Amino acid sequence: MKSTNIIKIWVFLLGVIVTQNTNAQNYTFKSVNLQGMGYITGLVAHPTSGDMYARTDTYGIYKWDRTNQMWQPLMDGKVSTGSVESIAIDPSNENNVYTVNGNGEYGVFCKSTDKGATWTEINAFKSKAILVYGNGIFRGAGERLAVDPNNGGKVIFFASRIKGLWKSADAGASWTQIPSTNLPFGTPITTGGIVFVSFDRNSGNATTNSQVIYAGVQSKGVYKSVDGGTNWTLLSGGPATNLFPIRSSIANDGTVYFTYASTDNDGGSGAVYKYTGSGNLIDVTPANKISEGFWGVAVDPLNSNKVATYQWRPGNGNGIHYSSNGGASWTSMGFSAASRVEPSWYPSWSGYTYSAAMIMDPLDTKNVWLTTGFAAYNTPDISNAASIWTAKMNNFEELVVNIVSCPPAVEADAADLIAGFADKQGFRIQNRDIMPTKTVEPEAFGIMTGIAYCEADPNFIVTVGGSQNGGTNSESGAPKYRYSTDNGKTWTNFTAPTTTSVNGNIAVSATDKNRWVIAPKNRQGTFNQPYFTTDGGKTWTMVSGLPVNVANDCTEQWSASEFLVADKVNGMTFYYYTHQQVAGTSTSGFYKSTDGGATFTLVSSALPSNFKTKVVAVPGKEGHLFTCPKSGGNLSFSSDGGTTWTSNTAAGYCRSVGFGKAIAPSVEPTIFIYSTIGSGASAIKSLYQSTDYGATWTNISNGLIPTNISNITGDMRTAGLVYLATGGRGIIYGVSNEFNGLRAVKNELKVYPNPVNDLLTIEFAENVADSSLALYNAIGQQVFAQKVPFSQQKVSINLNELKLNKGIYFVKNISETEEFLARIIKQ
Repeated sequence: MKSTNIIKIWVFLLGVIVTQNTNAQNYTFKSVNLQGMGYITGLVAHPTSGDMYARTDTYGIYKWDRTNQMWQPLMDGKVSTGSVESIAIDPSNENNVYTVNGNGEYGVFCKSTDKGATWTEINAFKSKAILVYGNGIFRGAGERLAVDPNNGGKVIFFASRIKGLWKSADAGASWTQIPSTNLPFGTPITTGGIVFVSFDRNSGNATTNSQVIYAGVQSKGVYKSVDGGTNWTLLSGGPATNLFPIRSSIANDGTVYFTYASTDNDGGSGAVYKYTGSGNLIDVTPANKISEGFWGVAVDPLNSNKVATYQWRPGNGNGIHYSSNGGASWTSMGFSAASRVEPSWYPSWSGYTYSAAMIMDPLDTKNVWLTTGFAAYNTPDISNAASIWTAKMNNFEELVVNIVSCPPAVEADAADLIAGFADKQGFRIQNRDIMPTKTVEPEAFGIMTGIAYCEADPNFIVTVGGSQNGGTNSESGAPKYRYSTDNGKTWTNFTAPTTTSVNGNIAVSATDKNRWVIAPKNRQGTFNQPYFTTDGGKTWTMVSGLPVNVANDCTEQWSASEFLVADKVNGMTFYYYTHQQVAGTSTSGFYKSTDGGATFTLVSSALPSNFKTKVVAVPGKEGHLFTCPKSGGNLSFSSDGGTTWTSNTAAGYCRSVGFGKAIAPSVEPTIFIYSTIGSGASAIKSLYQSTDYGATWTNISNGLIPTNISNITGDMRTAGLVYLATGGRGIIYGVSNEFNGLRAVKNELKVYPNPVNDLLTIEFAENVADSSLALYNAIGQQVFAQKVPFSQQKVSINLNELKLNKGIYFVKNISETEEFLARIIKQ
């Protein structure tokens, strides 16, 4: 059927007809502006400079920039592992910052002597077999790491989860364990072990280490040492041992407050206790508490009567408390939506998530911060019972990203990208530098596991996902299967093929937006076969030719695999990769369908077997595919639809691959990979690009990006632009300094019919000066050109006479002052 498309056009700055230097590109990297969400597990501030740092459970630490009111990430590309177990500043030297990093691995002690600009890793914990869990249970407790405020900060303690308390007398170079006979280790794994250490600065001086130290031991209580940490005594008068110590805050006069909670989850109980340096612990728990544990606590260092604390899920009621008389009485305040100022995309339940740390600004103690599972919140006056809490998250990006996609729509308001996340499912991001106002489903919790669009109509987008635990009856009514006909501005749910269908991948035909193939989660115990539809999800038919009642581990939601893709040119061709365990042996298979997804045939068993895998079809090249294991391995290439594969050894140990627009004078699409290239000491883990279809690779990130890259895509509309999905640092984008990465609307072209079989007609929406008209294929090769005089308002091109293959093409018209572009598909 013939149709007419009026397409608003973007100028492609330094586009396909402009040559550029093919030398190595320098890229500038920034965060896509989302401002959350993620569990901020700790906050610390230097007592005199006021420098404030936040730690995360997913990737790295941030420093608050008071002047620009934004956070600066400090560990991108600078540490080997990003999950942070604990953080400490050196009270005697504001330049020294320390962290212990790792999650389910031996801890790495990280040291900075320049406020986080550079880092040195000390692997002393590995030889001690000290396991850390920066993303584990009770990760919001602390701080486990503490620096003695006296004697030049030579002494550092680290409270571990399993192996007790450790002491360093040389600023972290070496460590000695405090025996369990002196201080119990606490209950390992099931609780947090020893969760905090606090020094009394009055017990030492400039030349003598502090002697009075406190440690919170879960399942035991709070202990005190008066001999610098050698011997310890349990403080009496505390709560029952089913209330675990969580955090502490100590004033300059030695008064210290402790919080307790029965669990690091919902529905627990808790308490607040005070210790004045002698005698018993004193119960100062707020009377107007909610039924949750107590977490963050902050005391004014200059006035120990002024103290604030808050509880788990503080939005459940009056979960924030302030006292000006040492806990004798409290003012309890809410954390409801009326009390919070935050990004509009945050759901109504953002105030009901995890809790962790609270601090008073050392430069203004009325100014208080607290952290949740969404953000760091700040109020300028904690003494005000009607305090308003503002989420301050500018440049603080902690979302876990599964997939990023750039549908190459050319309308003026086309999205920069569509992205799928854990926790908040997904976003349509119209402008990467402007925070979106909503998610694809504003109130929902869950995960997005697949995104696909139609090459012939990139405004048509389909996403799949739903439950983070893989079930079908939880987390806001999983599954979440939806499509959009308007570039993601609005979404319509479609019915899953079966009642057990959830998550998985989806692929859309390159030429027919109603033809899809879906592969739901297919694991042991709940086998789900792939299905295809020819009517946009109204009816489904099970595909044939794929293994039956055999799990495909790539479908597991946390693998973030892309195992099902459509050919980018041939609308009847689909590809499917499977990883399975058969009798304890891992096997793989690569399948191909040439009948629109109805039937698949095994075409190769030669690919590595890995349940974390990315398969990508090359834009504009029928049958061309690249794949690599996302946990690392060879980059493999096929030019015959997956029948034969060649390993690109020059690409090194590759973890992800994506495609962007050709960088002239090359006519090949730019390939981006996240890989380790080289061997031994010369091996460099970085982001690389190739402009010659993988023959050579250029390092374009040089250590400027996080080390937890999970996915990559370029943008086929804009050369020198790449997006990086991370496992807890949001989305990073890179722009070549040869370009500015921007697109600007110029005007309109009318092209019809579209899709087109033979005769294409182009009408100009207004009189333009003498111009040049050209036609380019999807990888930037010019296939037609002619001059258009001022008086001519219409041009017709017989595409069959040009002997053009089926696929995507761009019509471009350029005058001295304007540039127009339209996208067509040749059938």
